[in-house]
Order: sequence, then structure tokens, then C-alpha cells
Amino acid sequence: MIRVAPLPRWWMWRPEADLDAIRRAAKRKRFWARVVEWDVVLAAEARDVVHCDQFTDPAQRRRAGRLCAHFDAMRDLDARRVAQVEHLLWRALVALRDSLPMRAALHRETNRPGLAAAIAEPTRELAELDRRLDQFESALRIVVEESDPELTHSALRRVAALDPLHWSPRAPGRPHAEHDRADDDDGADQLQARRVVGSPGHEGGEAEGEDQHGEHVLHETS
Repeated sequence: MIRVAPLPRWWMWRPEADLDAIRRAAKRKRFWARVVEWDVVLAAEARDVVHCDQFTDPAQRRRAGRLCAHFDAMRDLDARRVAQVEHLLWRALVALRDSLPMRAALHRETNRPGLAAAIAEPTRELAELDRRLDQFESALRIVVEESDPELTHSALRRVAALDPLHWSPRAPGRPHAEHDRADDDDGADQLQARRVVGSPGHEGGEAEGEDQHGEHVLHETS
């Protein structure tokens, strides 16, 4: 079990993000101090990283963290399939993050009279997103928990074949969250199986580095 101190932190970089450029920019902002990976995460633009502090809803933060933990446990599987799943995971995390304004708006509007018709459609769309996120999480969990190697690879192929998740509706009365479109034209087969994910705490992983605050950070580039 890896626990990240003082609080569980996780993040995922956009697969095509230029991490060297992002790190250089972060160092320029903090030239007087040593820069650790979490500083780089916080300095990056939302289009390049999804991280725990972007999730104000604790339940959705935990949900996104579970997705990251499941994915991070796939490090030794087929690289091409893992790259496809990485693409899907990024879309899932962005969709979940971008749905937060609507979740908050619907929570505020639920008890107001006369709004049933106005919120019916966004409620259905949000329910569909949650259904697909649950399906994706279940598929990831099966891959991680399957002990038979042949069945594991079969489960991984099924996950990689899932449709990408998108989130497009506008939350009632709220500006739409930023969407990532930089990777729309790139096929999953062109992705590299690169993972730079901060662990939310899970079994089966080992920290490859430890920053000055004692925070364990997982890094892998293949």
C-alpha cells in the first residue's frame, strides 16, 4: 500500500503533453526554490493535466483517483493496448472533471420549484456519463484483479475497445469547463505507453521516487 503524505494526491498528464517544457516553465516560476513534481502539476495548464485538487466534490475526487490507481497497476501489460487505455482514461478524467459544474448546479437547483423540465435533459446526460464511467471503472478493475494472464490480456483488449468518453453539455447558468481537444486527431495506436501518475494509494505498486516532502511519486516512461 502506498500512502502519499500529508494527503493522498494523484494526477495524470495528457498523453501528448510536453513534460519537459512544462517542467521548465514551472522552474521559471519558482526559480528561488527546488521544484518537486507536485509544483509542476499545480503550475501546468488544465489542458495538460488532471489532478485531485481540481475536484471539489470529494466523491468524484475519489472516483477519479480509483481510475488512476487501476490504470497504474497495468504497467507490465501489452504496451500498445495500455496506450489505448491511457487515451481512454484521459478522456474519462477530463469528462468527469468537466461535469463538476453541472453536478454542482443540479445540486443547487434540485429543490427549486418549476425546474423539473429544465433540468431533466442535463440530468439524463449526467446519468449516462456516470453509467459509462462506472462501466469503464469496472472494466479496468477486472483487468487488474484477473490472475490468469490470458484472461488479463483478453480483459485489456475489451477495455481498449471501449468508446472514448466526452462531456459536452453546458451546466445550467454556469460557463462550460475547458475541454481538451489537442488529441482529437491522434489515433490510439500512435500513443506511447507513457504514464506519469501520482498514486492515490493502492496495493501492488512501489514508489520510484520520493520528494522533499516525503510524497511518493510514480513515474514510468516506456
